Amino acid sequence: MEIHIVRCSFKKEDAQVGLLLVQGRPRLITLERPDWDNQKDISCIPTGTYLCKRGKMWIGKDSERHLLETFLVTNVPGRSDIGFHPANYYRELRGCIALGNIIDFDNNSGIGDSRRGFQKFMEILEGKTEFTLIIKSTGAL
Repeated sequence: MEIHIVRCSFKKEDAQVGLLLVQGRPRLITLERPDWDNQKDISCIPTGTYLCKRGKMWIGKDSERHLLETFLVTNVPGRSDIGFHPANYYRELRGCIALGNIIDFDNNSGIGDSRRGFQKFMEILEGKTEFTLIIKSTGAL
């Protein structure tokens, strides 16, 4: 199975907002950190093709920290522990990909309905153990 993310942000230094496409159909909104040339914890991952595998990762801060079943993005040069999870603002991410159902139009560089967006993502991939992720960027619109 192939899943595509098409980023459509205006500048590299902006939060990277995109569309997640399954079988060519838009299904979710994605949110990533700005493009700081693949620097660990502060940048989105580079455009390219990646294998994603079902796994678990720790998310949250301090007392809210918990283990989440998700899909992990493998073979990102110089990076590890990158996965998909709920988040509403890019500052909540450390290189991962957040999923949501709506774009935050209040100029807060965010997405909304993230928990349900993540749940929908996992439902789409029910029974799957891996998929190919293709990330593209439209560049400046």
